Amino acid sequence: MDDSKILEIEAKLELLYVEDRKIDLDDSNFLEKTMEIHTKKEQVFQEMDKIREEIDLLLKPLVASNETLDIYLENGEIRKGYGNFSVFLHGTSTRIGHVRLNRENNNVFGNVGYGLDAKYRGHHFMLQSLNLLKKTMLKMKIVKPVITVEPKNIASVKTIQAFGGVLTESHKDNDRYYDTYEVDLSNEEASKKR
Repeated sequence: MDDSKILEIEAKLELLYVEDRKIDLDDSNFLEKTMEIHTKKEQVFQEMDKIREEIDLLLKPLVASNETLDIYLENGEIRKGYGNFSVFLHGTSTRIGHVRLNRENNNVFGNVGYGLDAKYRGHHFMLQSLNLLKKTMLKMKIVKPVITVEPKNIASVKTIQAFGGVLTESHKDNDRYYDTYEVDLSNEEASKKR
């Protein structure tokens, strides 16, 4: 991030504050001029927010990337087999979803949870994210990730199946039905060791 951009925005804001203080209360266009300056201030604040998002993004460790997506680790590190990851459009500060990994009881199974903003669905972004996180799963010693989904969530079921998920269990919990899929990454693990 270029510090000159931050200084430029701060200077714009300061000029707007000075301009705002110069408006004469007796001016017949006082309200109009004040509203115009406040609109300009709002635009500058939006610029500042975008820069803050970019700075926040730079502080997160990049875990995986391809030409479409960047995946960053939230909270700086994977702790005790747990990791929370943000999914961004490649090279931008646009967060489109998240993936959560949790290794259970120090064994090879781990729960995978994910979510994608509605307007980014239908582009296979979550499948790409899961594929990008395979290496991370293996580093966390998750060789058989488990994903639970409501069977009526057809898009998610297709994503899980495309990721290699095999239906292992169906159950009902509080009047809702769930299917559990297991993905076997042991072949990935074996090829990693070669």
